[in-house]
Order: sequence, then C-alpha cells, then structure tokens
Amino acid sequence: MEENKHTAADRVEAITSLIDNTGGAEREWITGDDLYEIMTTFDERADVSEIAAKINQRIALRTTPAPALSVDLAELKRLHTEAVKYLGGPNLKPDSYGLQVWGECLKGGDSHVFDVRGWGELTGRGHGAFGLSEDEGMAAQRARQAYLVAAWNSVPALIAQIERMGGV
Repeated sequence: MEENKHTAADRVEAITSLIDNTGGAEREWITGDDLYEIMTTFDERADVSEIAAKINQRIALRTTPAPALSVDLAELKRLHTEAVKYLGGPNLKPDSYGLQVWGECLKGGDSHVFDVRGWGELTGRGHGAFGLSEDEGMAAQRARQAYLVAAWNSVPALIAQIERMGGV
C-alpha cells in the first residue's frame, strides 16, 4: 500500500484553493465541524473534486430558499387593530435614552408601552455577554429600540402594500 505523504493541513489547503476559485463571486464559508463530517465519509484516499462536490452540496443545503410566505391579510389587520387599541395609537416613539418605547395614550398624552431590555447582555463581562463599552452598548440599545419602533410603525404600510398586490 502506498504511503500517504500529505498531511491533513495539505488536504485542507488544496480544498480551500479549489473552493476559492470562484471567479470573484461572493465567498461561501463552511465550518470546521462540517468539513470534518464531510472528510469522515471518505476512506483513506479521496479525489479533491469529490470532496469539493460534497462541500458545495453542503453549502447548497444551507442556501435552499424558504417556502413562499402566505399572509392572512384579514387576520393581520385584526391583530394590528387590537394592538393599536391596547397600545394607545398606531405610532410608537422611542425615548431619548434607548430604554423605553411610548405610545399615544387613549386619554391623551403618552403611555409607556415596553422597555427595551438587553443592557446586561450588551455590556456584561460574563458568559454569553458581548462586553461592549457603555458608548457601544448605548448605540446598540438605541439601534435595537429604533428597529422595534420602525417595525411596528411600518405595519400599516405593509398591510397597504399587501392589499395593492392583491393579497399574498
């Protein structure tokens, strides 16, 4: 039996160079665990093109398009109308600190709707925390708050677009 003179690192380098020849297309990445799982399916010897084919197959499984989305427009409208009743108005607004979201109170003025949580996750130093500085944490908190407010405030436009499209 012929001795295999190539190390695992040589094989990974050969596979990487084969995959990286994408002609300028966006690069696809595969995890080390995925690569290990693929490599264990081969006996002692494998052609690099066979390995590349399996890697491309694994990447293709990851990028399979989601099934078409269907929306029950009547239910979306009903849920939005009910939520507007309880939240006090169709438009939410952020506070200046990135901590709370407010709505229009049915009795006039503003009404607290919800708190934007996650400060400990953003600035904490423990397991699973991001360890951001206070400035970075505040920027992330404000971005999260802005996203939630924009998502809620865009629901009427989403409903109108679905109606223009004749429903989905």
